[in-house]
Amino acid sequence: MALHINADVVNIEHQVVQPPAPPLPAVQAPGELPHAAPQPAHADGAQERDQLRERVAELEEELAAAHQQVNEQAANIAGLQHRIVALQREVAERNRRIGNLQRRVNAQDHEIMDLRRRVNARDHEIMDLRQDGKTYAYTTLHVGHTRFSGHWVQKSHLAYLTREMGSATQPEMVAMTSHTTSAYGKMGFHMK
Repeated sequence: MALHINADVVNIEHQVVQPPAPPLPAVQAPGELPHAAPQPAHADGAQERDQLRERVAELEEELAAAHQQVNEQAANIAGLQHRIVALQREVAERNRRIGNLQRRVNAQDHEIMDLRRRVNARDHEIMDLRQDGKTYAYTTLHVGHTRFSGHWVQKSHLAYLTREMGSATQPEMVAMTSHTTSAYGKMGFHMK
């Protein structure tokens, strides 16, 4: 196939394309300072990189400070937890002591109730004795360092018991106790 070129088409095989001419330097007036030369592109990149490094360093410092605060708070929390455990143990110990005291109080309450029942029973016994028309008294005889406490006996017998037992020795007192018990029934003296 033959290539036909139109005569109107310009043949550019031998033409050389010239680059555009650089601008002419500006004419400076007398006494005017020269303009600063434009910075190359790589200088702007280096400055931006330095700024980023400074920012990273600042963030690392802030992160280190935050970690330190977290560690301090964790230490404070651990101390508070130990204190809470100690307080819980102290509360448990006090509750145990309170429980022991409460049991003792309850036991004493039961003892007081028992004593009141005994007193009431004795009061009823005294009332019964008074209704029988007899006068009774509760006797406590002291012989040396030994105290003899007995039950309710008739007052008419007190003079005899005081006279006879007050001058007796301890072995005689034991024998006298047996004798008076058999003789007067309810007297039943015993040593305390």
